[in-house]
Amino acid sequence: MEAERTANGATVKTQNVTGLTLSIPPGYSTWKPNVPTSVTLDGQALKAGPVMSDRSWSVTFSRTTAMASSSAIPLTARRLSQSHGLQGPIDDAFMDRFIFVRPTGKPINPKVGEWVTGELGHAIEHWRRQFRGR
Repeated sequence: MEAERTANGATVKTQNVTGLTLSIPPGYSTWKPNVPTSVTLDGQALKAGPVMSDRSWSVTFSRTTAMASSSAIPLTARRLSQSHGLQGPIDDAFMDRFIFVRPTGKPINPKVGEWVTGELGHAIEHWRRQFRGR
């Protein structure tokens, strides 16, 4: 990869690259804040986000097909976003189907049995109220 700053962005040449991030830390950008920038990537002109008010800048590009190592496939700008499988086990648990397992049989301790039944009812009620799920 070869990169060079231009008047309002950058020119980048890549070979065998599936994705890349261009980044300038706070206080180091020479471009004007809040003005759109552009990146010429392997000859393709792409729009990039503006420099932030703290004079930082970042843009990420990725190829969009399985044949990503081919330079004929354009890199495209993408924004960072959360996706299933990357946030962590707690967040991911609520992105998939799951079930409440109801107790069966008679509890050994009646007080614990009452508590479990109450908590299950509470969980079901709030699940239906907040997530409109069944």
